[in-house]
Amino acid sequence: MFKKILIFITITIFTLSCTDNENAIFYYLENEEVEIDHSLNNEISISHMDMDASNNIYIAAGTSAYRYGTSWNGLSFPSGTDFITSLIVFNVSGTEYLFGGFKDGGSFEFWRGNIGADSPTWTQIDDPNNLIDGKQIIRLKELNNRIVAITYQSGNYNIYFSELNGTTFNNTNMPAQTSQILDIIEGAAGAYWAITPTKIYSGPTIDALTTERLLADGDIPNTSDKFRGVHYSAGTNKYYISTDDGQVFESLDNNGNNWNASDTKDVSNKNVPFALFAEINGNILVGTFGYGYYEMIGGSVDNLNRLGEFTSADLYDGVVVDFYINGNTCYFLTAGSGLWRNTYTIADGWGSDWEHE
Repeated sequence: MFKKILIFITITIFTLSCTDNENAIFYYLENEEVEIDHSLNNEISISHMDMDASNNIYIAAGTSAYRYGTSWNGLSFPSGTDFITSLIVFNVSGTEYLFGGFKDGGSFEFWRGNIGADSPTWTQIDDPNNLIDGKQIIRLKELNNRIVAITYQSGNYNIYFSELNGTTFNNTNMPAQTSQILDIIEGAAGAYWAITPTKIYSGPTIDALTTERLLADGDIPNTSDKFRGVHYSAGTNKYYISTDDGQVFESLDNNGNNWNASDTKDVSNKNVPFALFAEINGNILVGTFGYGYYEMIGGSVDNLNRLGEFTSADLYDGVVVDFYINGNTCYFLTAGSGLWRNTYTIADGWGSDWEHE
């Protein structure tokens, strides 16, 4: 059971030391820029991050969690719990709260706490619809003013959502999956998409996530590789899908029909295993398991390239689990290399300072 606790635990085996060619690492190390390093542990694995309206940062890191107000401090867990499986800040009727999935011995619980304190006052949530109670909450997202929870229990993965209050959950009606549900997104015209390694579902509303998209209909990429992430860009009006074997696909329209493939990306003759997406100012980012991140400036898979900046090898060869975007600032959540951040604008590109929190 423990190996299923967090997504990033299963991917740390991919933390490999890689180079684009035999001699590149020597040039890279000689020209490595000095990053700004703060007080957060540089070797922690971060599964989730969120910020409140005052720009306080909250991160989940397995057996620990942290809050940044004016400095990094440990965030206390609810009494009796010893592991955090997910985290989100959510506004309930004008008041922000911190919601989190926790592990208490052999059981899983959902809690709500006040923000702005290193030791929140926690209240356990019991869902009156009994949809999330006792289930491991492996991912929390806010989509269209809803809390969306991806859960696991007894071999099945499900997605549920809460309107407004974060305590009463409803069913998306996506069939239970035996493969891990990796992500759910809001797409074009209010549609929703969810992805597993082998299947993609969509629906016109969040409570009708029931249509399995099929290759025969041109609804998914023609690939035998496992899916890893899905993204919709309002800027390009296209969907994107990443795989574990070196390719990213883009749809030809905003219905997710027909797909273009990137070149197969490899490092040292090994295909790059891609992960989740993010987007900052028209630059679409995709994480990897052991090769930092790639970017598509302008949103075309023809422009899919590895991080070109000479930052620390900890990020360049890191496992980028996820991203968090706040305006012009991008945070990079890694497995084993801590938390990184930098700014990005179309006019100036990436900032000169790569900060290691």
